[in-house]
Amino acid sequence: MATDAQGRQLSDDGYYYWDGTAWQPVQAESEAKAEEQPDVPQELIAVGAPPTLASWPEEMKKAYFTGAGSQPRQEVTGDPQDQIEVLAINETGNGEQLA
Repeated sequence: MATDAQGRQLSDDGYYYWDGTAWQPVQAESEAKAEEQPDVPQELIAVGAPPTLASWPEEMKKAYFTGAGSQPRQEVTGDPQDQIEVLAINETGNGEQLA
């Protein structure tokens, strides 16, 4: 029988390992390890953010992803279309004009 990187005996299909008393699913262990892996950038962890998004409070997620609770947002609008001065126009030959 095959063994995994930790030297445990694997089942023929590779989906289970023998723990000495019973067959245990390999997938459940890999899922648990995946949950432990940080999914937050190291820069945020370094300043005190929890390492997984699942452990962030809702207020923290909202503030980080939407900017709510941080500095006020300033809406930037452009000039009205009739006040824009076009300095050059290039005709493409297929009826389009590029400014």
